[in-house]
Amino acid sequence: MKGFINFIREQGVVGLAVGFILGGAVSKLVASLVNDIINPVIGVILGMAGNLGDMKLVIGPIQIMWGLLPPT
Repeated sequence: MKGFINFIREQGVVGLAVGFILGGAVSKLVASLVNDIINPVIGVILGMAGNLGDMKLVIGPIQIMWGLLPPT
């Protein structure tokens, strides 16, 4: 928390706003990279054609939906 407070003191509110804008842009870039490039490659390796979000591990009556991690 001290680092955040020091950042606000040094950069001001404008620096904070720029940080939020850049953070949002990077988040969208990473989500696109994962959804459009990494997930299809993993799907080919695992032999799963289609949506990796449907991947699950079934243990008795329990379903662990590991394909939904991380949520994007």
